[in-house]
Amino acid sequence: MMKLINIEEVMSVTNLSIESVIDYIYEGHFPIPISFDNTKNVYLYSWVESEIHGWVASVIAERNLYLENERTEQKGFEIPKYQKDVE
Repeated sequence: MMKLINIEEVMSVTNLSIESVIDYIYEGHFPIPISFDNTKNVYLYSWVESEIHGWVASVIAERNLYLENERTEQKGFEIPKYQKDVE
């Protein structure tokens, strides 16, 4: 079942301010809200909850990749990739 959440819930999940949410939307880096009455009032917008959680997961994945790259560069070695045995 799809659940819609309002800006207060979005801010709670992401820990972002309204200004940051709006900036990220305009920059194309945040899920686009739904407006049922074509309003410009952000307090009347709704977001798909799973899209917000997906965005948070992508931010975490990006952070983890950055940290992995930083650790690799600092130690001067490359983390080996998993390779399937060739028979």
